[in-house]
Amino acid sequence: MNRWIKRSIIALGVIALLCAGGLYAYVANEFHFGPPDDRSAWLGQNATVNSGQLAYIQRDVAAAMDIWHDVAADETARNEDRAEAFRLLSRTSWRIYQNTDDGISFAHHADGIDDTLSANAVTLSDAFREAGDFEAAFVAARTAAHRAQDPLERNEAANAFARATLASTSGLRLDELTEFDLGILEEARAVLQPFFAHPPANLETSALALEIAVRLDDGLGMLQAWTSYYHSPTGRSSTADQSAAAAVLNARLPQWRGAESSYEVRRDVALALAQSHFYALASQIITDRRSPHSDPLLQDEQLSQVVDIADFRAALTQHTDEYYRRIAEANTSSVFFAGLLALDFRGGRSDLERDLWQDLSQWEDLGPYSHDAFLEDASDRFMLYQSEGTTSGVYDSHTGHRVLDTTVVADQFGRTAELRFVVVGRMVSNGYESWLWDGRQQHGGWARNDAIFQVRPAYADGPLRRWHTVTDPVLRTEREEEIERLTAQDALTAASAPVAYFAGLAARLRWQGLNGILENARAHNPPELVRQAFILELGNTTFQFSILAHEGRHALDKNFAEPWVRENSPELEFRAKLSEVVFSDWPRLAFGAIFNPNLGSDTPHGIANQRIAQGALLWMEEHAAEIDGLDPEAPLLPQFDLLTDDQIRSAFLSMDPWAPANQTANVLTN
Repeated sequence: MNRWIKRSIIALGVIALLCAGGLYAYVANEFHFGPPDDRSAWLGQNATVNSGQLAYIQRDVAAAMDIWHDVAADETARNEDRAEAFRLLSRTSWRIYQNTDDGISFAHHADGIDDTLSANAVTLSDAFREAGDFEAAFVAARTAAHRAQDPLERNEAANAFARATLASTSGLRLDELTEFDLGILEEARAVLQPFFAHPPANLETSALALEIAVRLDDGLGMLQAWTSYYHSPTGRSSTADQSAAAAVLNARLPQWRGAESSYEVRRDVALALAQSHFYALASQIITDRRSPHSDPLLQDEQLSQVVDIADFRAALTQHTDEYYRRIAEANTSSVFFAGLLALDFRGGRSDLERDLWQDLSQWEDLGPYSHDAFLEDASDRFMLYQSEGTTSGVYDSHTGHRVLDTTVVADQFGRTAELRFVVVGRMVSNGYESWLWDGRQQHGGWARNDAIFQVRPAYADGPLRRWHTVTDPVLRTEREEEIERLTAQDALTAASAPVAYFAGLAARLRWQGLNGILENARAHNPPELVRQAFILELGNTTFQFSILAHEGRHALDKNFAEPWVRENSPELEFRAKLSEVVFSDWPRLAFGAIFNPNLGSDTPHGIANQRIAQGALLWMEEHAAEIDGLDPEAPLLPQFDLLTDDQIRSAFLSMDPWAPANQTANVLTN
């Protein structure tokens, strides 16, 4: 029977089940993939860029668009805010609603407000790229580079040009590139090159440079970009172990001559790129018709499978992204609609898996296809990791490849567990929320009873970005001015809500933590090693609180907590967030996922964050006399950053059911 007929029959059955069970599922709050029920935190409030961001983070895309429209149209608003609102409208228009005309128009409006901002030109470049007007995208990206005033702006302008360049040559084999294509690729290589002077560059820059180098037959450029992507010439770091691939690439790429390279060199390089999960780039080398070895390469069993997995990844990425886009575009919490979309997503994913299964079966007898059999084989063959299920009310997927697989020990409150630690990278999907948030924030990891999983892209770039923010004079000034503005907004929010998301407080805590690490690095290192020490310490402490403490607590709770805890997602998140702060060397940095725009939302994280904020307020009320500089007549929670690190830990210990009554912050940190 045709697979589409089968899927239609299954769909009718599922629709019937959804109709029967939809009311129960809605009441039980099993599905809430659109806006939350309570949207008072942004509806009916003064329209600001921040309130629009709050709506967007909480999955109310339509309300976010309305708010940004209001800000953009308000001629009394700050020009910086109006321009940012137009930029957000532009990106959301083409990314969610597939309206490239509006995307371009909004970007032009942003540039009309201030034609000196690099960010406006980057937004315009991306909108033109999405519309397929690559020449205009190149021009806008060059303009962005000319306007850039700081390292991050220069980097983003360069990335925008590289994105447009690769989009303009997308789908072309290496033997199909024209002289014009090669000229643009060479320009893109040149604009990216400065960001490798002090490696590593960020992940996007590294990946863009690697693809450009492959297209230009630039072996040394390939090695430089690959090494930057995995943060080490050896391929080994705290978030990856790609040492086997690194050994091959270090030996082979210096002698790389593109199509003129020998069969052995081309095969080794393609397999090493595939082993490090750059399957699409390996496939480009394998399918390059300029080489006299193209037919033997395609007939090689291992290389043929590389081409197959590359095609599968590309198709699955497109299929998953479209599923997420349709969820965001719908902007509804309808259980019926959610079920239909999830069914269609799973059916399409299964079709793609079945096609890959059949391609692989030409080399060996794999037996009949099933999803479980596919995952087991793909895990062994391609280090593929896939987890599907409901995250914050959305059926979604976390799919990538294992780039590190080792063992760590979680040790909290006298409870210990040896756990498998897996870093997942080269993501196809990091869940719906990460896709929707589009760089604002993303899922960082999860835990099982016996394992902790970390998402590499969520962590790899952070320390480098933060270094630029705290050390570049322009960026420091901009950030401090922004913190002042957000703090002023906190006062307005606190007038009507003693417990809420206070963006100024969250920003001050993060800023204090970052500057603490910078001061510590400067105090204990010679000037030439301060950058390295800062990046290392920030990376280590982020792993400490977000993975070892947070995900470790999840694993410990699932092993040692009462049954009702193990089945209660908000309770699990509450306890894990407490551990993040208590067991962190730099607790102020652990508040990014706590004093967060999702505070108070009807998701496990939002419920946990609301509960923690209420507990913190209670502790401040009880210990007000001990807090230096506290104004007892003013709202208390926005003053939380006046607490010392030990007071912060003590406040969180007071909420933890595992903490002994006489436990103190000093005991935990000694």
